[in-house]
Amino acid sequence: MRFRLRHKVVLVQGCVLVALVLSACGGTVQSKREVESTPQAIKKAITVEATVQVAPTATFTHTPQPIATPTAVPPGLTPSPTPTSTPPLTSKNHFQRGEDYAAQGDHEKAIGQYDQAILLDRQYASAYYHRGIAYAALGQYERAIQDFDEAIRLDPQEADAYHKRGVVYGTLGQYKRGIEDLDEVIRLDPQNAIAYYHRGIAYSAREQYQRAIKDLDQAVRLDPQNAFAYYNRGIAYGRLKQYQWAIENLDQVIKLNPQNAFAFYNRGIAYVALEQYQRAIEDLDQAIKIDPRNPFAYYNRGAAYEKLGKSKKAQLDLQKAMELGYETP
Repeated sequence: MRFRLRHKVVLVQGCVLVALVLSACGGTVQSKREVESTPQAIKKAITVEATVQVAPTATFTHTPQPIATPTAVPPGLTPSPTPTSTPPLTSKNHFQRGEDYAAQGDHEKAIGQYDQAILLDRQYASAYYHRGIAYAALGQYERAIQDFDEAIRLDPQEADAYHKRGVVYGTLGQYKRGIEDLDEVIRLDPQNAIAYYHRGIAYSAREQYQRAIKDLDQAVRLDPQNAFAYYNRGIAYGRLKQYQWAIENLDQVIKLNPQNAFAFYNRGIAYVALEQYQRAIEDLDQAIKIDPRNPFAYYNRGAAYEKLGKSKKAQLDLQKAMELGYETP
């Protein structure tokens, strides 16, 4: 059987949100609204409960007597009520409780607390913003967008709400709207490396690879440890058939994360495209070692073996690829 080289390029789409958290992207976008919260690592809320000290009812005579509680109220006297109720929770109390639930991954309960915060204070921009994050974490993207809309209406200069809304638009495949929001983030915060990264991803999704590379250049300049920025810049170069540049970026990914199977796989594909088949096989070996369930790695390694005249190894790899679900076109 003759092989056709199959270059499947896997484009990592940020983090999403999905977490809107961006953790997979190697960076964080911190909220500047409130000291008590961040989107990535929400601090434990501190609730200070008022302690009411109740003086016991006592009977005193000229001679000191032990403190005693009377068993009955003297006729004609009305007992004073004992204050036992706690003050009602404020909007900020509910917000902090929502943060606690969100930190524990209980987004539904977090939403319930943010609801209460908003009910008590309709102008609470941070409550809308964080409720939007919780909705996004649950995959309820339209409701998340509505909350981000309201947060932006209440605080038009807050970059984080634009950023999260832009990421959600990207998750929904609405890349143009996502780019518009990320434009605003970068206008408000020109040093925001993750905003450049996400806009670069959106441009790649629209096959505007040169613009993607320009943004990913900025992301790398601002955050040289962001392996995913190098990775996606390498993929963009690969799409433009600039394979040597792709390899150099993937080299950097592997340096930062030696267990990144996708980086070895795509560097192997770039070597295949450059007809450096032995180097391709070495990278695909490593990709398979890290992720032995990738059928495309077996298939392309088989194709490289065939180019080197190693037909038996090529057939074994093709068979393995098909066992894992690869379908020949």
